[in-house]
Amino acid sequence: MSEEIGVSRITLRKAMAVLEQEGLIRRDRVRTEILEKRDILSACGKILFTAGAHYTTFFYPAVERLWNRFNSEVLSRGGNVELFCNDHTTSPEEWEQQIATAKVIFLTSTGSNRPGAAETLLQEASPEKIIVSLLESENPLTPNCIYLDNYSVGVKAAQTLIAAGCRNIGAVSMDHRLFGSPIFPRRMNGFINELQKHGLFNPDAIRLIPFPSSSRFNPDGGDNYSKNARIALEQAYATGDDGVFVSTDEEIGLIAMNLFRNAIIPGKLKLLTFNGVGDAMRHNPPISCLSHGTHRVVAAALEQLKLIAEKRFIAPVNIAVSPLLYNNFTLLDESEMTGIYAGAAVGE
Repeated sequence: MSEEIGVSRITLRKAMAVLEQEGLIRRDRVRTEILEKRDILSACGKILFTAGAHYTTFFYPAVERLWNRFNSEVLSRGGNVELFCNDHTTSPEEWEQQIATAKVIFLTSTGSNRPGAAETLLQEASPEKIIVSLLESENPLTPNCIYLDNYSVGVKAAQTLIAAGCRNIGAVSMDHRLFGSPIFPRRMNGFINELQKHGLFNPDAIRLIPFPSSSRFNPDGGDNYSKNARIALEQAYATGDDGVFVSTDEEIGLIAMNLFRNAIIPGKLKLLTFNGVGDAMRHNPPISCLSHGTHRVVAAALEQLKLIAEKRFIAPVNIAVSPLLYNNFTLLDESEMTGIYAGAAVGE
Protein backbone atom coordinates (compact mmCIF):
# COMPACT_ATOMS: atom_id res chain seq x y z
CA MET A 1 0.00 0.00 0.00
CA SER A 2 2.87 2.33 0.82
CA GLU A 3 4.33 1.88 -2.66
CA GLU A 4 0.94 2.16 -4.42
CA ILE A 5 -0.01 5.41 -2.69
CA GLY A 6 3.51 6.84 -2.69
CA VAL A 7 3.84 7.61 1.02
CA SER A 8 6.08 6.30 3.76
CA ARG A 9 4.98 3.39 5.90
CA ILE A 10 4.97 5.66 8.98
CA THR A 11 2.56 8.08 7.28
CA LEU A 12 0.39 5.18 6.14
CA ARG A 13 0.22 3.74 9.66
CA LYS A 14 -0.82 7.14 11.03
CA ALA A 15 -3.55 7.42 8.38
CA MET A 16 -4.79 3.90 9.16
CA ALA A 17 -4.91 4.77 12.85
CA VAL A 18 -7.07 7.82 12.08
CA LEU A 19 -9.44 5.72 9.93
CA GLU A 20 -9.72 3.17 12.72
CA GLN A 21 -10.40 5.87 15.30
CA GLU A 22 -13.17 7.29 13.09
CA GLY A 23 -14.77 3.87 12.76
CA LEU A 24 -14.16 3.47 9.02
CA ILE A 25 -11.94 0.40 9.38
CA ARG A 26 -11.39 -2.35 11.93
CA ARG A 27 -7.90 -3.83 12.39
CA ASP A 28 -6.43 -6.79 14.24
CA ARG A 29 -3.13 -8.65 13.86
CA VAL A 30 -4.44 -10.70 10.96
CA ARG A 31 -6.47 -8.39 8.76
CA THR A 32 -7.89 -4.94 8.14
CA GLU A 33 -11.65 -4.75 7.50
CA ILE A 34 -13.33 -1.82 5.75
CA LEU A 35 -16.54 -0.89 7.57
CA GLU A 36 -19.55 0.67 5.93
CA LYS A 37 -19.60 4.45 5.68
CA ARG A 38 -21.06 6.05 8.76
CA ASP A 39 -23.31 8.29 6.69
CA ILE A 40 -24.46 5.55 4.34
CA LEU A 41 -28.16 6.24 5.01
CA SER A 42 -27.96 10.03 4.69
CA ALA A 43 -29.16 9.73 1.07
CA CYS A 44 -32.46 8.19 2.18
CA GLY A 45 -33.94 11.54 3.18
CA LYS A 46 -36.35 11.63 6.10
CA ILE A 47 -37.18 8.13 7.37
CA LEU A 48 -40.52 8.07 9.22
CA PHE A 49 -41.33 5.34 11.74
CA THR A 50 -45.02 5.26 12.69
CA ALA A 51 -46.07 3.65 15.97
CA GLY A 52 -49.33 3.31 17.82
CA ALA A 53 -48.87 5.24 21.05
CA HIS A 54 -50.74 7.49 23.42
CA TYR A 55 -48.57 10.57 23.76
CA THR A 56 -45.15 8.92 24.29
CA THR A 57 -46.30 5.53 25.62
CA PHE A 58 -46.19 2.75 23.04
CA PHE A 59 -49.27 0.56 22.73
CA TYR A 60 -47.24 -2.57 21.96
CA PRO A 61 -43.92 -3.46 23.63
CA ALA A 62 -42.85 -5.40 20.53
CA VAL A 63 -43.11 -2.20 18.46
CA GLU A 64 -41.24 -0.27 21.15
CA ARG A 65 -38.38 -2.79 20.93
CA LEU A 66 -38.39 -2.43 17.14
CA TRP A 67 -38.18 1.35 17.40
CA ASN A 68 -35.39 1.36 19.99
CA ARG A 69 -33.17 -0.88 17.89
CA PHE A 70 -34.18 0.64 14.55
CA ASN A 71 -33.55 4.21 15.76
CA SER A 72 -30.06 3.55 17.11
CA GLU A 73 -28.99 1.54 14.05
CA VAL A 74 -30.24 4.13 11.56
CA LEU A 75 -28.70 7.04 13.47
CA SER A 76 -25.34 5.26 13.67
CA ARG A 77 -25.35 5.12 9.86
CA GLY A 78 -26.15 8.79 9.39
CA GLY A 79 -29.86 8.37 8.70
CA ASN A 80 -32.46 11.06 9.38
CA VAL A 81 -35.09 9.08 11.29
CA GLU A 82 -38.15 10.37 13.11
CA LEU A 83 -40.77 8.68 15.29
CA PHE A 84 -44.43 9.52 14.62
CA CYS A 85 -46.64 8.40 17.51
CA ASN A 86 -50.30 8.19 16.54
CA ASP A 87 -53.63 6.96 17.90
CA HIS A 88 -57.35 7.54 17.30
CA THR A 89 -56.93 11.22 18.16
CA THR A 90 -54.32 11.84 15.45
CA SER A 91 -55.82 14.10 12.79
CA PRO A 92 -55.53 13.58 9.03
CA GLU A 93 -53.74 16.94 8.90
CA GLU A 94 -51.00 15.60 11.18
CA TRP A 95 -50.64 12.54 8.98
CA GLU A 96 -50.50 14.68 5.86
CA GLN A 97 -47.74 16.84 7.32
CA GLN A 98 -45.63 13.85 8.37
CA ILE A 99 -46.08 12.00 5.07
CA ALA A 100 -45.26 15.09 3.00
CA THR A 101 -41.81 15.50 4.52
CA ALA A 102 -40.83 11.81 4.50
CA LYS A 103 -39.16 9.87 1.73
CA VAL A 104 -39.31 6.43 3.38
CA ILE A 105 -42.12 5.36 5.74
CA PHE A 106 -42.05 2.32 8.02
CA LEU A 107 -45.54 1.49 9.24
CA THR A 108 -46.59 -0.27 12.42
CA SER A 109 -49.94 1.53 12.76
CA THR A 110 -52.30 3.87 10.92
CA GLY A 111 -54.50 5.03 13.80
CA SER A 112 -56.72 8.00 12.98
CA ASN A 113 -59.87 9.63 14.32
CA ARG A 114 -61.34 9.31 10.85
CA PRO A 115 -61.36 5.67 9.64
CA GLY A 116 -59.38 5.28 6.44
CA ALA A 117 -58.01 8.84 6.43
CA ALA A 118 -54.39 7.86 7.01
CA GLU A 119 -54.70 4.95 4.56
CA THR A 120 -56.04 7.30 1.87
CA LEU A 121 -53.17 9.75 2.37
CA LEU A 122 -50.62 6.95 2.25
CA GLN A 123 -52.23 5.52 -0.87
CA GLU A 124 -51.99 8.90 -2.59
CA ALA A 125 -48.35 9.26 -1.55
CA SER A 126 -47.28 5.71 -2.48
CA PRO A 127 -46.12 6.52 -6.04
CA GLU A 128 -43.55 8.97 -4.63
CA LYS A 129 -42.77 7.40 -1.24
CA ILE A 130 -41.35 4.03 -0.27
CA ILE A 131 -43.74 2.54 2.29
CA VAL A 132 -42.79 -0.59 4.25
CA SER A 133 -44.85 -2.46 6.85
CA LEU A 134 -42.92 -3.86 9.81
CA LEU A 135 -45.87 -6.02 10.88
CA GLU A 136 -47.44 -8.93 9.05
CA SER A 137 -50.21 -7.49 6.92
CA GLU A 138 -52.45 -8.24 3.97
CA ASN A 139 -53.07 -4.54 3.40
CA PRO A 140 -52.56 -3.73 -0.31
CA LEU A 141 -51.38 -0.31 0.85
CA THR A 142 -48.11 -1.89 1.98
CA PRO A 143 -46.84 -4.24 -0.73
CA ASN A 144 -43.41 -3.88 0.89
CA CYS A 145 -43.27 -5.89 4.13
CA ILE A 146 -40.54 -6.91 6.57
CA TYR A 147 -42.11 -8.80 9.42
CA LEU A 148 -42.06 -11.69 11.87
CA ASP A 149 -43.48 -14.79 10.17
CA ASN A 150 -46.24 -15.80 12.60
CA TYR A 151 -46.86 -19.07 10.80
CA SER A 152 -43.25 -20.04 11.51
CA VAL A 153 -43.80 -19.09 15.17
CA GLY A 154 -46.40 -21.85 15.40
CA VAL A 155 -44.21 -24.32 13.51
CA LYS A 156 -41.23 -23.57 15.76
CA ALA A 157 -43.41 -23.90 18.87
CA ALA A 158 -44.56 -27.39 17.86
CA GLN A 159 -41.03 -28.46 16.89
CA THR A 160 -39.64 -27.20 20.20
CA LEU A 161 -42.18 -29.06 22.33
CA ILE A 162 -41.69 -32.23 20.32
CA ALA A 163 -37.90 -31.92 20.73
CA ALA A 164 -38.46 -31.48 24.49
CA GLY A 165 -40.05 -34.93 24.56
CA CYS A 166 -43.73 -33.91 24.62
CA ARG A 167 -46.25 -36.17 22.90
CA ASN A 168 -49.60 -34.90 24.26
CA ILE A 169 -49.35 -31.33 23.09
CA GLY A 170 -51.91 -28.52 23.39
CA ALA A 171 -52.17 -24.76 22.98
CA VAL A 172 -53.84 -21.80 24.66
CA SER A 173 -54.49 -18.83 22.41
CA MET A 174 -56.49 -15.62 22.29
CA ASP A 175 -59.70 -16.25 20.36
CA HIS A 176 -58.83 -14.67 17.00
CA ARG A 177 -62.52 -14.84 15.98
CA LEU A 178 -63.18 -12.15 18.59
CA PHE A 179 -59.84 -10.40 18.34
CA GLY A 180 -60.00 -10.00 14.57
CA SER A 181 -56.21 -10.15 14.07
CA PRO A 182 -54.54 -12.47 11.54
CA ILE A 183 -51.54 -12.95 13.84
CA PHE A 184 -53.01 -15.56 16.18
CA PRO A 185 -54.68 -17.79 13.58
CA ARG A 186 -51.41 -17.90 11.63
CA ARG A 187 -49.54 -19.00 14.74
CA MET A 188 -52.17 -21.65 15.41
CA ASN A 189 -52.19 -22.82 11.79
CA GLY A 190 -48.43 -23.32 11.84
CA PHE A 191 -48.65 -25.07 15.21
CA ILE A 192 -51.47 -27.41 14.14
CA ASN A 193 -49.98 -28.23 10.75
CA GLU A 194 -46.63 -29.19 12.30
CA LEU A 195 -48.33 -31.40 14.89
CA GLN A 196 -50.32 -33.07 12.10
CA LYS A 197 -47.09 -33.83 10.23
CA HIS A 198 -45.92 -35.78 13.28
CA GLY A 199 -49.31 -37.40 13.98
CA LEU A 200 -49.63 -35.53 17.29
CA PHE A 201 -52.57 -33.19 16.66
CA ASN A 202 -55.53 -33.37 19.02
CA PRO A 203 -58.24 -30.77 18.17
CA ASP A 204 -59.58 -30.88 21.75
CA ALA A 205 -56.18 -29.68 23.02
CA ILE A 206 -56.48 -26.28 21.28
CA ARG A 207 -58.20 -23.86 23.66
CA LEU A 208 -59.26 -20.38 22.47
CA ILE A 209 -59.72 -17.67 25.10
CA PRO A 210 -61.78 -14.45 24.68
CA PHE A 211 -59.55 -11.42 24.25
CA PRO A 212 -60.01 -8.76 26.98
CA SER A 213 -61.75 -5.82 25.35
CA SER A 214 -64.56 -3.66 26.71
CA SER A 215 -65.96 -3.26 23.19
CA ARG A 216 -66.03 -7.03 22.60
CA PHE A 217 -67.15 -8.34 25.96
CA ASN A 218 -68.01 -12.02 25.86
CA PRO A 219 -70.71 -12.89 28.46
CA ASP A 220 -69.77 -16.59 28.31
CA GLY A 221 -66.03 -16.21 28.77
CA GLY A 222 -65.95 -12.89 30.57
CA ASP A 223 -63.34 -10.22 30.03
CA ASN A 224 -60.62 -11.60 32.30
CA TYR A 225 -58.11 -13.13 29.91
CA SER A 226 -55.60 -14.27 32.53
CA LYS A 227 -58.27 -16.08 34.58
CA ASN A 228 -59.70 -17.96 31.60
CA ALA A 229 -56.27 -18.75 30.17
CA ARG A 230 -55.15 -20.04 33.59
CA ILE A 231 -58.19 -22.33 33.78
CA ALA A 232 -57.50 -23.57 30.24
CA LEU A 233 -53.85 -24.31 31.08
CA GLU A 234 -54.84 -26.19 34.25
CA GLN A 235 -57.41 -28.17 32.27
CA ALA A 236 -54.74 -29.02 29.71
CA TYR A 237 -52.59 -30.54 32.43
CA ALA A 238 -55.57 -32.29 34.07
CA THR A 239 -56.51 -33.95 30.79
CA GLY A 240 -53.02 -35.31 30.23
CA ASP A 241 -51.14 -32.71 28.17
CA ASP A 242 -47.39 -32.84 28.74
CA GLY A 243 -46.59 -29.73 26.68
CA VAL A 244 -48.51 -26.51 26.03
CA PHE A 245 -47.87 -23.54 23.77
CA VAL A 246 -49.37 -20.27 25.08
CA SER A 247 -49.43 -18.03 22.00
CA THR A 248 -48.74 -14.78 23.89
CA ASP A 249 -46.83 -14.16 27.12
CA GLU A 250 -49.27 -11.45 28.20
CA GLU A 251 -49.97 -12.01 31.94
CA ILE A 252 -48.13 -15.35 31.68
CA GLY A 253 -47.24 -15.25 35.38
CA LEU A 254 -50.90 -15.20 36.42
CA ILE A 255 -51.78 -17.84 33.83
CA ALA A 256 -49.16 -20.35 34.99
CA MET A 257 -49.20 -19.38 38.69
CA ASN A 258 -50.87 -22.46 40.18
CA LEU A 259 -48.88 -24.93 38.12
CA PHE A 260 -45.63 -23.21 39.11
CA ARG A 261 -46.61 -23.29 42.78
CA ASN A 262 -47.13 -27.04 42.62
CA ALA A 263 -43.86 -27.66 40.71
CA ILE A 264 -45.83 -29.05 37.77
CA ILE A 265 -43.93 -26.75 35.41
CA PRO A 266 -41.46 -27.92 34.15
CA GLY A 267 -41.35 -31.27 35.94
CA LYS A 268 -44.58 -32.69 34.52
CA LEU A 269 -45.61 -30.07 31.97
CA LYS A 270 -43.43 -28.23 29.47
CA LEU A 271 -44.54 -24.63 28.87
CA LEU A 272 -43.58 -22.53 25.85
CA THR A 273 -44.87 -19.06 25.05
CA PHE A 274 -44.27 -16.12 22.70
CA ASN A 275 -42.34 -13.08 23.88
CA GLY A 276 -44.69 -10.31 22.76
CA VAL A 277 -44.85 -8.13 25.88
CA GLY A 278 -41.74 -9.47 27.60
CA ASP A 279 -43.52 -11.06 30.57
CA ALA A 280 -41.89 -14.43 29.88
CA MET A 281 -38.36 -13.10 30.23
CA ARG A 282 -39.21 -10.91 33.25
CA HIS A 283 -40.84 -13.82 35.02
CA ASN A 284 -38.83 -15.35 37.86
CA PRO A 285 -37.77 -17.96 36.89
CA PRO A 286 -37.81 -16.97 33.20
CA ILE A 287 -40.21 -18.92 30.98
CA SER A 288 -39.08 -20.53 27.73
CA CYS A 289 -40.33 -18.49 24.80
CA LEU A 290 -39.98 -17.71 21.13
CA SER A 291 -38.71 -14.21 20.46
CA HIS A 292 -40.19 -11.52 18.24
CA GLY A 293 -37.04 -11.60 16.09
CA THR A 294 -36.58 -7.83 16.54
CA HIS A 295 -32.93 -7.70 15.49
CA ARG A 296 -33.65 -9.78 12.37
CA VAL A 297 -36.46 -7.46 11.29
CA VAL A 298 -34.25 -4.40 11.85
CA ALA A 299 -31.30 -5.98 10.03
CA ALA A 300 -33.51 -6.68 7.01
CA ALA A 301 -34.88 -3.11 7.12
CA LEU A 302 -31.34 -1.71 7.18
CA GLU A 303 -30.39 -3.73 4.10
CA GLN A 304 -33.33 -2.24 2.20
CA LEU A 305 -32.44 1.27 3.39
CA LYS A 306 -28.92 0.81 2.02
CA LEU A 307 -30.42 -0.17 -1.34
CA ILE A 308 -32.66 2.91 -1.23
CA ALA A 309 -29.65 5.11 -0.46
CA GLU A 310 -27.78 3.59 -3.40
CA LYS A 311 -30.85 3.84 -5.67
CA ARG A 312 -30.90 0.06 -6.10
CA PHE A 313 -34.15 -0.66 -4.23
CA ILE A 314 -36.59 -2.87 -6.16
CA ALA A 315 -40.21 -3.18 -5.02
CA PRO A 316 -42.13 -5.11 -3.91
CA VAL A 317 -40.19 -6.52 -0.97
CA ASN A 318 -41.71 -9.28 1.16
CA ILE A 319 -39.31 -10.49 3.84
CA ALA A 320 -40.52 -12.85 6.59
CA VAL A 321 -38.16 -13.58 9.48
CA SER A 322 -38.30 -16.58 11.81
CA PRO A 323 -38.33 -16.37 15.61
CA LEU A 324 -35.49 -17.42 17.88
CA LEU A 325 -35.89 -19.78 20.81
CA TYR A 326 -35.03 -18.51 24.29
CA ASN A 327 -34.58 -21.76 26.18
CA ASN A 328 -35.02 -21.20 29.90
CA PHE A 329 -36.46 -22.85 32.97
CA THR A 330 -39.71 -24.33 31.70
CA LEU A 331 -38.35 -26.74 29.08
CA LEU A 332 -35.69 -28.32 31.28
CA ASP A 333 -35.96 -31.89 32.56
CA GLU A 334 -35.91 -32.45 36.30
CA SER A 335 -32.49 -34.10 35.91
CA GLU A 336 -31.18 -30.90 34.34
CA MET A 337 -32.53 -28.63 37.07
CA THR A 338 -29.95 -29.49 39.72
CA GLY A 339 -28.09 -26.28 40.48
CA ILE A 340 -29.88 -24.46 37.67
CA TYR A 341 -32.36 -21.68 38.31
CA ALA A 342 -32.46 -20.05 34.88
CA GLY A 343 -30.61 -20.98 31.74
CA ALA A 344 -29.02 -18.41 29.46
CA ALA A 345 -31.00 -17.20 26.49
CA VAL A 346 -29.77 -18.95 23.38
CA GLY A 347 -30.50 -18.38 19.72
CA GLU A 348 -30.28 -20.75 16.80
